[in-house]
Amino acid sequence: MTILIIDDHPMLAAGLKSMLEHHIPDYDYLTCTNLTAARAILFAKDGPAVALVICDLGLGAENGAELLTCMQAFSGPRIPVLMISGLVEQAAVNSCRGLGAKGYVSKTDNTDVLIEAIHTVLAGGEVFPSWDNNCTSHFLDRALKLTDRQRAVMDLAIAALSNKEIARELNITDGTVKNYLRQIYGFLNVKNRTDFGAQATKCGYIPRTFPTTHRV
Repeated sequence: MTILIIDDHPMLAAGLKSMLEHHIPDYDYLTCTNLTAARAILFAKDGPAVALVICDLGLGAENGAELLTCMQAFSGPRIPVLMISGLVEQAAVNSCRGLGAKGYVSKTDNTDVLIEAIHTVLAGGEVFPSWDNNCTSHFLDRALKLTDRQRAVMDLAIAALSNKEIARELNITDGTVKNYLRQIYGFLNVKNRTDFGAQATKCGYIPRTFPTTHRV
């Protein structure tokens, strides 16, 4: 059985692999640096039998939580995913849990915490910290459930583009942009563009970037 490690920093992924080979030697280990490579491994017909995925929440220009939405379409027994992150925010924990992760470990924790979390998840359990029991934010999992066009509008709004600039980027009308924003505000329970950015930062959401050929 194999444990797959996904981290956009190859040196960190190699270090984690080496550490786990020492502490949990009963498994084979694979590393990759992006979601495309991870999907190729996980969905390959003759690929390795993966018992656990350890995925960084922040993967450069990608969001590790998007792996969780992909795993929902996985045929056969669901492979558990343990998220790791330097982001110490309850909103990120809540969102990852809502998307189906089986655990969340902060990179600020010591090695023993990670090892114990891995054993727990492999045994069928869950591991989620509670830093703020009053936090009920689920911004990340809701954001990833938006349609592709809604996410595009949201990402450009977070990037501080005006309605007119968003309309030019996406080849739609200003009125359509306004309608999308009203839908998104209601679905994500945010008040305005500033709230978009604040909530995205708190939960680890990484806006996608778009070509700028149409901007003025």
